[in-house]
Amino acid sequence: MVKAVQDLWILSQAGKVLYQRISNVKMHTQLFGALISALKSFSQELTRTGLADFEASSYKFTLLKNYPLIFVATSNNKVKGKKIQDELKKISKNFFVKYADVLANWDSWDRNIDIFSDFEK
Repeated sequence: MVKAVQDLWILSQAGKVLYQRISNVKMHTQLFGALISALKSFSQELTRTGLADFEASSYKFTLLKNYPLIFVATSNNKVKGKKIQDELKKISKNFFVKYADVLANWDSWDRNIDIFSDFEK
């Protein structure tokens, strides 16, 4: 993982956290997922383009929607959004390659998130 990305969550569109790698942010995982999903839906209703990033304190949260998933990364708020978006695209591509069989059968997947636990490797 690139140093610019400090924390990473991979969520379903409904907000279920499928994978997380966190070191700095302390929060309830599934509540965070639900919040991001709600913010994403709300912003799409308002702007049609959706939420790309937001800041809280010294963190920047950057989102990448890649159906059927949402990739969320934290970074220092001084890091340029394009750099984080590029890193999220690389992470997304790796995730889709590694779990192609699960994602190809997304509608029939049993929702067991344990299969994603080895993503960091």
